[in-house]
Amino acid sequence: MKLKLFCVTEQKLTCVICRDGEKHEGHTFNPIKEASASVRQELENLMQHVSDDMSTVENLADSQREEITKSEEKSNQLRNQISTQFEEMHQFLRKREKEIKTDLKQKEDDDVQKMTERLNDIQTVLSEDEVLKRKVTSVLEIKETERFLKTCTDEKMITREHLFKPRSTDLNVVSSALNLGPFESHLQFFVWKEMLQIIKPREENYHSHVRLKI
Repeated sequence: MKLKLFCVTEQKLTCVICRDGEKHEGHTFNPIKEASASVRQELENLMQHVSDDMSTVENLADSQREEITKSEEKSNQLRNQISTQFEEMHQFLRKREKEIKTDLKQKEDDDVQKMTERLNDIQTVLSEDEVLKRKVTSVLEIKETERFLKTCTDEKMITREHLFKPRSTDLNVVSSALNLGPFESHLQFFVWKEMLQIIKPREENYHSHVRLKI
């Protein structure tokens, strides 16, 4: 049998006989031509809404792509900025490291020079003592009394002014005075304070950071 009706309630085609059956009791029916026109209009409206929505979604996609591009460009910019600023800090640190090491080397040279001079004095005295010891040993080996006394007299070993005086009492060891002052125990802290003098925060970044903190 040809289907001439459209059951709006169940959204399906049906026949005149089925319309009057219990299964469709209370349902709303439209002629298929009218129902077709109505459904077509609804689909055309749907198509328009879908087209509008697609246009909006495409715009959103374009905007999102732009944001992704901006993020990548911003990231590259920040990476370059980070590299530049770290290089400035590295240059400062390398320069200060060289200066502090140069200062340390100068202090070391001065310190070692003073101690070397004292060591030379000590070695000179030791050498003189060794000479005197050999001389006295040689004299003591003389067994003949007359020759022994004559040698002591000639060498002036028995006069009061030439009696031996310990030389060690006039000597002392020069201790190392090497130090870097505050840099020795708090190098990082003081160099960090020096770095603060060269660090100039960008005004807009500083105020933005303050606002975020608040």
